[in-house]
Amino acid sequence: MASNVKKLAKTSLLLMLGQGSGQALSLLRNAIIGHLLSPTDFGIASIFAMTVSIIEMASDIGSDQLLIQAKDGNSTLLQNAAQFFSVLRGITSCLFLLLIAPYIAILFKITEAESSFKLLALVPLIRGFIHFDTKRFHREMNFFPHLYVETIPQILTFVLTLPIVLILEDYTAVIRLILLQTLFLVFMTHFLAKRQYKITFDPVALKRLMEFGWPLMINGFLMFFIFQGDKFIIGIYYNMEKVAVYSTAFMLTMTPALLIIKVLTSLVLPLFSKKQDDIQLLNSNYLLAIDITILIISAYTVFFTLYGDIFLGLVFGKHYQNQAALMMILGTLWSLRMLRVPSTLLAVSKGDTRLGLVANVFRSFALFGVFYCATYEYPIEAIATAGCLGELIAVFITIKQVKHKFSINYSSFLKRIILFLFSLITSSLYVFYFRLYLLNTILISIAFLLLFSLIGVSIYRNLSNNERAIIDR
Repeated sequence: MASNVKKLAKTSLLLMLGQGSGQALSLLRNAIIGHLLSPTDFGIASIFAMTVSIIEMASDIGSDQLLIQAKDGNSTLLQNAAQFFSVLRGITSCLFLLLIAPYIAILFKITEAESSFKLLALVPLIRGFIHFDTKRFHREMNFFPHLYVETIPQILTFVLTLPIVLILEDYTAVIRLILLQTLFLVFMTHFLAKRQYKITFDPVALKRLMEFGWPLMINGFLMFFIFQGDKFIIGIYYNMEKVAVYSTAFMLTMTPALLIIKVLTSLVLPLFSKKQDDIQLLNSNYLLAIDITILIISAYTVFFTLYGDIFLGLVFGKHYQNQAALMMILGTLWSLRMLRVPSTLLAVSKGDTRLGLVANVFRSFALFGVFYCATYEYPIEAIATAGCLGELIAVFITIKQVKHKFSINYSSFLKRIILFLFSLITSSLYVFYFRLYLLNTILISIAFLLLFSLIGVSIYRNLSNNERAIIDR
């Protein structure tokens, strides 16, 4: 067990450095765009990103996850069938986007961007030819090829961002950057692959992919409306400037959250998958993953509560200043979302892709609140709050499912979750109040660090003797 933890720590550092660099470059690229383009153009560019996202998420059956999770994930036939489905998915998505492009432009009252939406249809088509070998390498805990795939396209696109934006000077620059990054990414997956790229139509393998992936596909569709649906509704009911403000705030809180989720997924899923039959070890690994997640997201929440609005203005420019409440709420939203990750990965390692789906169904109910707030033109902070409430519901639904489906130490898990939720809600409100009215960020930072230390001590005291021994080593 101790060797597993040490290996986990080393690999975690590697993934943090690699994927952190990629996420940072993506954020810097968007910061350049935010500074050079008007909020209206940035808002239109956000609609482009949202459109690609819904196409990708609504058609993703998690073929790469099956190659990692399945006992026969090294099978050439299974990989070739997954790549066949990826090509089919890319062609279908491209044609669909071409068909609906005029209607999207009308819906968001940006008819001048219709041709750009049609050009955007090339993105899923190109991405459909991705090579899955770099994902298959995860089975042996070999993450270097994946890091290159994540990082190098980001570096190349970042280098090209400034000249392309300066030349085009409007939202069309973003379309070119999205296309270039997709081309670079697909090229890298082929360049780093060991197996020859092939696609195979195999009805049995495709049926297996669909049986594994249909909950993930529905879940992906729900995930779009959960995390992009608010921007979708804002784009319809508010102007593009509001879309830009909400998008930049969401992006800034999302970037580190996605990094944490990616690292946890890359590390914990293979670890859970290799020890599926050892219930005691699986239980210890699961609770350890929960503890690590809680400590990370506590620090995350501290930062965005105290400095989120300052960071937003610094990164994206003067048009996006004075958004302290929005940043605190969105930081809390993503903290709750990350809290669900270990449970979802545990379920996936067992071949259960429905746990996340069920939780997200309940999470999607928050869209009714978002729609209500937008209809009556409440501030965009109210829309973010509706999303937080939905995430809180999803956390408790996840807890209930874990209790009934898996042999997990439920009392230990529940104590950890309740401790975190209590500290998250009370400390965020406390610090935000004093940030507004006492205006002494340094003193409050010290107070919050003390509180954070108490949270860590409390979590440590709730660990089993076994877990304490692992950490002490």
